[in-house]
Amino acid sequence: MVKEGRAQLGFNLRDLAVNLPGAFFIYRVDDGKILFANRELMRITECSSMEVFIEFIGRKVKGLIAPEDYAE
Repeated sequence: MVKEGRAQLGFNLRDLAVNLPGAFFIYRVDDGKILFANRELMRITECSSMEVFIEFIGRKVKGLIAPEDYAE
């Protein structure tokens, strides 16, 4: 089996994620800790930084989800 290397694209994943036009976040499933939120999500929530955003949502992903949707 031949192992192929990864192509170099001229941009990194963080640059792409930060500048996507939609709002999204990445979190750890086991404890609900927010790992990343892009600029659009911080704009929508009117947070000036990631630190402010984390405080705004109460440090956990459940701060972004309606209680009736927790099970989903």
